[in-house]
Amino acid sequence: MAVEVQEDIFSFAPMEGITNVVFRNAHHAVFPGTGKYYTPFLGLNQNFNLNTGCPAPTVVTRHKGAGLLENLVELEMLLDEIFEGIEKIRTGSGREMRVSVKTRTGIRSHEEAEALMDVFERYPFSEIIIHPRVREEYYKGQAHPEVFAALAGRCGKKLCYNGDLYTAGIWQERKAQFPEVTDWMFGRGFVTDPALVRQIQGGKKLEAAELLEFHDRILDGYLEMGTEDRNAMFRLFELWTYWRFHFQGADKHFKKLKKMKNLADYRAGVRELFAETDFVPGKYEGIK
Repeated sequence: MAVEVQEDIFSFAPMEGITNVVFRNAHHAVFPGTGKYYTPFLGLNQNFNLNTGCPAPTVVTRHKGAGLLENLVELEMLLDEIFEGIEKIRTGSGREMRVSVKTRTGIRSHEEAEALMDVFERYPFSEIIIHPRVREEYYKGQAHPEVFAALAGRCGKKLCYNGDLYTAGIWQERKAQFPEVTDWMFGRGFVTDPALVRQIQGGKKLEAAELLEFHDRILDGYLEMGTEDRNAMFRLFELWTYWRFHFQGADKHFKKLKKMKNLADYRAGVRELFAETDFVPGKYEGIK
């Protein structure tokens, strides 16, 4: 009997302030191939994702995101409420909902991971997305695939790997390490290189013209929804902290862009950046 080979599915992580509807639509139009998009605070198509992985202090101090991992008793109480509510919806309307969870491997130590996974395994999650860092690491240093490996060896749920997938080469290393995993979540790697899925699938590297088109679609998308010019520019300034790795010798151009207050000047400055600097697709090296 032939064994069915599952194709790998590539998803975009929920990144607050970035992977919203404007970004998602622009990315899908310019760089097709991403299987799933997870948008913060929004559940779509009867699929719901509980994010217990966000390490941001403003989130954690409100006992949300990774703050939910601090007290496993309270976490179980929350999960009980969620799944009881979903069951009521199913019973009342017949509508099925798939619930996944995105998590880190603890607050302070990876030794917390097994107890945490024991909790998640008691609930009917469709998938557990694991970012093998603890909350206190934020995004510093390296992710810990060996921790993912240990959890994968004892977990009966479908798992998705997330963490430091910045290049096609790094993904290939993780795929060789975890051949049974078919779901992969990308965050900063996808923001930095929005053509990463294409490269993983054997296609060409990111090109300057398509990054410029992506930029323009995002900017125009914000303006079309009524965002004020200055606020739309601020949205793009955040993205430039990732995209700047592709431009050689462009520090003066980026400083100039950040000082611009007029939309027309900003658009002209972006064109100048693309025209006057060398575009060499690079990988994320941390926001400096």
